[in-house]
Amino acid sequence: MLFITQNPVTHLMAASVREAVLKIDPQASVRSEVSGNEISIDGDLSADQAQQALQAADCMPARLQAAEEQVHVQGGHTCCGHCT
Repeated sequence: MLFITQNPVTHLMAASVREAVLKIDPQASVRSEVSGNEISIDGDLSADQAQQALQAADCMPARLQAAEEQVHVQGGHTCCGHCT
């Protein structure tokens, strides 16, 4: 799931999100682009649970980006190479 935050992600915010998500699913993968506004959460949790974790980490407002909306594809034609 890809979430778009209203404010840029800080190191502290990224660590807080990771901690909150791992409390729900210890096997989840959490990726965030510091100074960007994207947080990717993959695991065995629902979108509601992911949003609750974001809220617990004071990372709201954030919205779930629909799969058909996603424009950044690492290595693809939309990749700028910044987050390799």
